[in-house]
Amino acid sequence: MVRSVGRHRGGIQGLCRLLTEHGEAIENDLLVIGKHRDWLGTRRLTWRDLLVLVKHSSPGTALFRALGHWSVDQHLAAVTVDLLAQANWQRGGDAQAKKPTPVPRPGATPPVDGETMARGKAVTTDEMDALLGWTKE
Repeated sequence: MVRSVGRHRGGIQGLCRLLTEHGEAIENDLLVIGKHRDWLGTRRLTWRDLLVLVKHSSPGTALFRALGHWSVDQHLAAVTVDLLAQANWQRGGDAQAKKPTPVPRPGATPPVDGETMARGKAVTTDEMDALLGWTKE
């Protein structure tokens, strides 16, 4: 029985979809460990073996890169670039200079002007106090 978890298909059906979308990357990862895609469904390479390989693909694998995932090192490098750009912008002293744009992260959409990173529009402290039910004393 195949069941879905959230928006992801489960079991063999999900693996088949992944093989269709990223077959070359998965095939590369299989070859690296001495397996062949032609063996899929046999004792040499069971569907369970493929599931484990896919679920636990590491940053060095072709599938990890094909899915657009970043390693910790890549995230740290992006943060470093963003912080340096921000610091240089602050020290620049030009009030008219445009604020630096952060390095795009995989799966993240940049906020629209006037929006916070989390969601929605930025609010004033008075609006936030009212939202939280805090009263001024």
